[in-house]
Amino acid sequence: MWGRFLLASLLTGWIYPALAEPPAIALLGDSFAVGLAPYVKAKVQRAVVGGSVQYFWEDTPGIDNHTHVIVVLGTNDSLEYGLENSAAYVHQVGRIVTNLTQRGREVLWVGPPCILPGHTTLSDERVRKVDALQQETMARLDLPRAHHISLRPMTERGGICSPENREPDQVHFTARGYEAVTRFILSRLTQVP
Repeated sequence: MWGRFLLASLLTGWIYPALAEPPAIALLGDSFAVGLAPYVKAKVQRAVVGGSVQYFWEDTPGIDNHTHVIVVLGTNDSLEYGLENSAAYVHQVGRIVTNLTQRGREVLWVGPPCILPGHTTLSDERVRKVDALQQETMARLDLPRAHHISLRPMTERGGICSPENREPDQVHFTARGYEAVTRFILSRLTQVP
């Protein structure tokens, strides 16, 4: 009888391991962060429609060395920054990332998705340049706990922006799209205990 109990206990522990607490996450960013918020389930949220690198995201309270920080910025920045202002943009991104890595466990900077053709104010070409500046800045900083995640592989098909799971505004995602983006982002957490 004890043998069956022991075997059942071992199998139960193997099949249903003790559930560890999900990692603490801080979600910071623009309207994309607003859309991701219901799916990320972050302990700290600071999502601002129209947010940009001009804000002092690194001052957000509640971030400690156990917190994975997800920063979602870039689309609004493409209106203000291009190659003509790249030095200022690189400085802002570097400031935010450097300060957040000193406080958090890991920083994931999520670049903007592609913009569907025909948007009245946003240019996919400028958004692509901002994404490239983010990637270059992260590579130059070479911080082991900071990573850039481009949404381009997920939102483009053969270099063309895909309308799949996108809202009619040609920028934001549907609920299904935000859910897929969340899975994509969370799968890239590298410092999970």
